[in-house]
Amino acid sequence: ADEKLLLPMLNSMPESINAVNVTMGLPYSISGIHYMVCNILAIFANRRNNKFNHVDIVNIFSDSIISRLVGDKNSHHIVSTKLYEEKTIYASADELRHLTEQLPGAEQLMFIFECDGEVSSILSMLLHLVKIINESGCLSSVVREMEALACLLQIIKHWEKIGGRHDIIQHIDTLQRIYLRLAKRRSIALYGEPLKNMQLLGMLETRNLDFDRIIILSVNEGTLPAGRTSNSLIS
Repeated sequence: ADEKLLLPMLNSMPESINAVNVTMGLPYSISGIHYMVCNILAIFANRRNNKFNHVDIVNIFSDSIISRLVGDKNSHHIVSTKLYEEKTIYASADELRHLTEQLPGAEQLMFIFECDGEVSSILSMLLHLVKIINESGCLSSVVREMEALACLLQIIKHWEKIGGRHDIIQHIDTLQRIYLRLAKRRSIALYGEPLKNMQLLGMLETRNLDFDRIIILSVNEGTLPAGRTSNSLIS
């Protein structure tokens, strides 16, 4: 009943069930790719005099996908320790290169911090990042994140189409709002075998179907039935 429980449900599936058919999509907004993009946009929104805030820098290197690219799970600890030792609040791209010299894999990501912050440059930078993630193969074993990467590519292409036609995206704040709006509407398609015994369905997918045994999750007040919502002038 509560489709937000799809991911914990899949993660807690017993090993005895080796095939499941999922008929509903996974929201893009809960993917690792989405959080990575949010962190990247945040560093430019909070930038001062072409220098990045130390909190945003640590958030970037704490990101699970960035850590895979860097090749060190403790990259955030190394960067935060360096920032603390040198008492750095705001750091430029050159200073970051010095701070991350212990992380050889971080050099390939310096183009993120060298971006000039213009909307068109940020879009080009994200496209380049998608290419690097694809070529590195760091997400090849995580199918849902690879599908989320394809969703991000679609969003960037949509951005470029909007910007080229109307020229309305001129500030990073506008870019953040539009991205969050587009992200909420995207879903990651999950593929399965419809003839297998275990089926995972949303409430709407159960219409006109007959099952011998049904387990309904999270039939809580506010979920089933849904909570009260104020009606608009046009109902």
